[in-house]
Amino acid sequence: MTAREIVQRLERLGFRRVSQRGSHLKLRRERGGTMYTVIVPMHGKDVAVSVVGRILQQAGLEWSEFDA
Repeated sequence: MTAREIVQRLERLGFRRVSQRGSHLKLRRERGGTMYTVIVPMHGKDVAVSVVGRILQQAGLEWSEFDA
């Protein structure tokens, strides 16, 4: 999965781009009174499954929500 695909899916789930520093994009959303912030590496290659898992953990999401 590419970084662009990850960002598109997160934006569909309500995340908004906050800032970008170098090749790392920061997205944020509020849900249930909790602020979730995730960092997506925009390195131009596929993102490892383990990194996607960490992004979902930071986002407070399950695979089923993300993959829908």
